[in-house]
Amino acid sequence: MIALNLYWLSLTSFTLPAKTVAGVIALAKDKPDTLNFASGGIGTNQHLAGALFMHMSGTKMQHIPYKGDAPAVSELLSGRVQLMFANLASILPYVKSGMLRMLAVTSRERSPLFPDVPTVAETPGMSGFEVSGWHGLFAPAGTPQAVVHKLSAEVIRILETADMKEKLASQGLEPVGSTPEEFAAFQRNETAKWAEAVKISGAKME
Repeated sequence: MIALNLYWLSLTSFTLPAKTVAGVIALAKDKPDTLNFASGGIGTNQHLAGALFMHMSGTKMQHIPYKGDAPAVSELLSGRVQLMFANLASILPYVKSGMLRMLAVTSRERSPLFPDVPTVAETPGMSGFEVSGWHGLFAPAGTPQAVVHKLSAEVIRILETADMKEKLASQGLEPVGSTPEEFAAFQRNETAKWAEAVKISGAKME
């Protein structure tokens, strides 16, 4: 376990009159089960993000799963669904062109790509909400710790270069460069969080 980087989901809308997360929550509470949120499929991070959002906010919305991100984003653009917890990379062009409105990011901190967009957790009652995708680099079990730490240091060095940061940012990715120990602790926390999220969502193997 060597290093990781993160990408954010963003709570994004097209036709929705609410322009803040608090506004979405108020609308969802006023009209339960009338708002639709899209995802790339049952059990995806978008689906589980929506389930956690409803659980923490005390709201009820309809989950509309599609076969992948592309058709889900297409339906969001058409207005047939009102919301989507979208992978940032998949909706960046539409946000930049003004075709979609980003209401919030789901990461712990604001995205350096959109510093003016708040996090979901900044909304009253949503403290602690965090959904981030991640990529990690692993070594075979039994690899000497000296080798693991040497690889980790080199990966972190590369992630911190200006060229790599620029390439990752263009895809909605932020380099983190965790130590092996930090990455192991992160994985344990993620496993526990998502096990609970799956229970909340009701997602089942098909």
